[in-house]
Amino acid sequence: VSVTNTYTRQTGGFSVSKTVQGDGAKLAPAEFTFEYTCTDKVTGKAGSPRQVMVKAGETAHVGDVPTGSCTLTEKDASVKATSLSTTLTVNGTPAQEGKATFDVLGGDNPAINISATNTYTLNRSTFTVSKKVEGDGTETHKNVAFTFGYSCTSDVEGEVKGELTVRGDGTAVSGPALPVGATCSVSEKTSSAQVNGYDVKTPEAQSVTIAEKDAALSFTNAYTRQTGSFSVLKTVTGAQAGDKEFTFAYTCTDGTEGTLKAKANGEAVSGPKVPTGTQCTVTEDAKTAAIDGYTLTAPEAQTVTIKDP
Repeated sequence: VSVTNTYTRQTGGFSVSKTVQGDGAKLAPAEFTFEYTCTDKVTGKAGSPRQVMVKAGETAHVGDVPTGSCTLTEKDASVKATSLSTTLTVNGTPAQEGKATFDVLGGDNPAINISATNTYTLNRSTFTVSKKVEGDGTETHKNVAFTFGYSCTSDVEGEVKGELTVRGDGTAVSGPALPVGATCSVSEKTSSAQVNGYDVKTPEAQSVTIAEKDAALSFTNAYTRQTGSFSVLKTVTGAQAGDKEFTFAYTCTDGTEGTLKAKANGEAVSGPKVPTGTQCTVTEDAKTAAIDGYTLTAPEAQTVTIKDP
């Protein structure tokens, strides 16, 4: 009697599912590579490493694996400008140290389901804006609230716009948290830099690319005090003044004081430059205005507010 036994090696399989999430998911690759090594239960020998490719949101199946034990890991799937966290589970049980270890069973035993979730978190940073003032009246201008507008663009989050309020004392103010690689344009609103009585030179807009370290932007405004003056025009009636010089004393609220001499020839004589808004009082010296043989009725003192020239 001839009896033939036919043996068929038991095999099984497993599946790998890939999920991608996080605010940096748009930057993730379209396909992911997993490497697995299996040890044959019968021979005790480990096979050569093999790979399986899985697209995001899909499941790949691996079959005809001899019964035994397998270890599966994901190849590096990191993406520039993001932080990556990978979680592996085997039939719902978390894997340890990024390695999914499982037994492949033959027959009617259920297949192994491996779930791999990659969470991509955008690396974020920002820019800071500081304001310095120089020129006239700097101590006063340090308390001015300057307004800066910014417009930023990134491939992941599109356009982000907004405003920052910055004091002129050099204290830095941070912008929003932005993805690394975003580009920003920052400019000062000139209307916020205006101070009554001063001319101001505002800086140009600045552009910056967001990097891992905050980018520091500094803007300087140069202020010049607006000034003006007054003039004295002398006329006389009832007598001939000739080349006689008339003396006028002036005192101003900014502390400026002095004298001017003017002839009654119709030509105005200018006073000193003083800040706009200053009040100056001009008084004629009656003694030096006297002319022999004439009674003088001198004009009263006059006060003038200095305006823009």
